[in-house]
Amino acid sequence: MIRDRTFEKYDNETYLGKLNSLDGNIVCVKNGIARTWDENSREFEITIYDKRYYHNTDKFNRKRYKLPVIRYGIYTEDGKKICRIGSVQNKNDEKDKDDDLNESINVARRELNKGELKKENYREKVEPAKTLALSIFLNFLSREGITEIEVPGMYVLDYEYHRKRGIELKRKFDTIWTEENKREEPRIYEEEKIIYQRIMKKKILLVK
Repeated sequence: MIRDRTFEKYDNETYLGKLNSLDGNIVCVKNGIARTWDENSREFEITIYDKRYYHNTDKFNRKRYKLPVIRYGIYTEDGKKICRIGSVQNKNDEKDKDDDLNESINVARRELNKGELKKENYREKVEPAKTLALSIFLNFLSREGITEIEVPGMYVLDYEYHRKRGIELKRKFDTIWTEENKREEPRIYEEEKIIYQRIMKKKILLVK
């Protein structure tokens, strides 16, 4: 998986054009290397830019919505490429959200759910952004002739890892941010506190 170069042509953000199913907004993709604690070695990121601002606004100020990233790995077995999808996870920051684009995604989600998903309670459990991200990624795999997908059913070390990481994060945060440091650097403390709380909120086990 680490040696695979299937999507290296997208290692820099690549403009794909307008997506009709998302009201003509601009779609770009980027292939990247995941972190050591992520579910797979690579991640595929799909960003939707507001068509009204894409061509007349600099890159850092464009309104955009990042779909959840696809954490994946591709390997070859018996001459055939197989893709293992480890997770589909949301990495959005507040600056990456746009209400108009969210509505476009919800419209696309309803269209995707027509036909096959008959049970209303099941449809409501399908997060639209994840559904859309996965469907786009599967399309990219199809273009490369990859039709066999693996999805792990369990990560046996995941719980213990998150428990230990949570304890370590709390220890470091409490060590760095003494009462004196909080008074001296209140702005930085508040910024790091938000990041810390966001990470801890995702932990399976609440670390006290």
